[in-house]
Amino acid sequence: MEPSVLDWNPQFLMSDEDAASKDFKQWLRGETGRLGFRDVTNSTNERTFLGAIIPDFPCGHSAPVLRMMPEGALPLLAVLNSFVFDWQTRQRGGGTHLIWSLLAEMALPENGQWWDSVARMVALLNIGYAPYAPFRLRSGFAACGAALLDGERRRLRPAMDALVARLYGLTADELAHLLRDTDLPPAAIRERRGTLDPSGFWRVDRDKDPELRHTVLTLVAFRDLEEKIEAAGGDRDRGIAAFLSQNHGEGWMIPETLRLADYGLGHDDRAKEHQPVASRLGPRFFDWQLIQTPEEREQETHFHARNLLGAAGYGELLAERIMEDTRVDKERDEFGQRLTSALALRLANDHTRRLLGDEGVAALVAELFHRAVPRRPRWPTFLQLILSAGHLAPADGLRVLDRLLDRELISEPEHDRWRALAQAPPDPSADLLAAEPKHEFQLRSQRDLRKLFDT
Repeated sequence: MEPSVLDWNPQFLMSDEDAASKDFKQWLRGETGRLGFRDVTNSTNERTFLGAIIPDFPCGHSAPVLRMMPEGALPLLAVLNSFVFDWQTRQRGGGTHLIWSLLAEMALPENGQWWDSVARMVALLNIGYAPYAPFRLRSGFAACGAALLDGERRRLRPAMDALVARLYGLTADELAHLLRDTDLPPAAIRERRGTLDPSGFWRVDRDKDPELRHTVLTLVAFRDLEEKIEAAGGDRDRGIAAFLSQNHGEGWMIPETLRLADYGLGHDDRAKEHQPVASRLGPRFFDWQLIQTPEEREQETHFHARNLLGAAGYGELLAERIMEDTRVDKERDEFGQRLTSALALRLANDHTRRLLGDEGVAALVAELFHRAVPRRPRWPTFLQLILSAGHLAPADGLRVLDRLLDRELISEPEHDRWRALAQAPPDPSADLLAAEPKHEFQLRSQRDLRKLFDT
């Protein structure tokens, strides 16, 4: 039986004790982006730079790793794997290793508003598998699908390369120069192999017909992008927006047929005739992908994250997502309302509540307290707020206090005092009252969140 495209199998095995490390745990929780690349290479390979977002499994010296925040790892990977960046390494590198002193000198395009769109393309291409679930949650792509089949991967990569080339500021002629000779027929490449530029990209897909090659499709996608910018009156950003939003928001599509001569490409009579392209690359999706909704994809991501991290780790990850979802540059009382609502929404989701379990709920709320209410006197008030609104059962509130004590975030006397507070029945007729001598607040109603979150 042919192996499934979703199989994830190691080449070598080692014990958990040998593999475990702080860095591994950071990646598993999605806290870091780990971009690995091939060190041994040269300028006459098909591609010089080959990189991917990889799990934090042990790597040898021939697979160096760049670590960064998840939101930066995805767009950076698109740039590093682009033809423009690869061309730079070929011009500057003369050895057989991609050493850091070489990579550090490479030019990168300026960070801009289109990095989110680039990151989404990389997410579809690289992090659609189960081991990436925490990383997907943290980077905001929990509901994003995965490009598993050639038909979709060969559509996304040329579109991404074209967009990165434009962000670098290249023109159509300059990109054509980088990708020169890539439109030669396979027979011509074999005949002229000794005379072609040894560091050229003509080796990429050289056994395929020109219209099916990644390089040629990149030139075609770039021409479409340039036409969109021209139609927008030369406004680059409006043109890019049109390029990404065409075809009902799916972006650039591989044409059903392609005549290379229309793009100034091709060297034989075939280039003057329309050649089928999209149908020859196969389907874009599996049947099950076509019927899966974004909500189902997100639930699946949460399921895998829970299995990888355990209930407590999953709860802590959700706390971070809630904090990200409720970021506002407004008054603190509005932040408190939004934070409480976001927590209630998470706990009201039956699927998420089942995945969390009792331990996960305690970890979620405790971590949220730790992140959102750094001043200790506010914690019991916030806990009472959640309890009185029905977002937590009293038993869950007690587990939260136990977890705060285990993490040494509160002392034993504080734990005992707040435990009594959490077990006290709320009085809906009373206001927020200060308790002496530490000015700790007991919540008796939800009428005045402003007092609760005032600095």
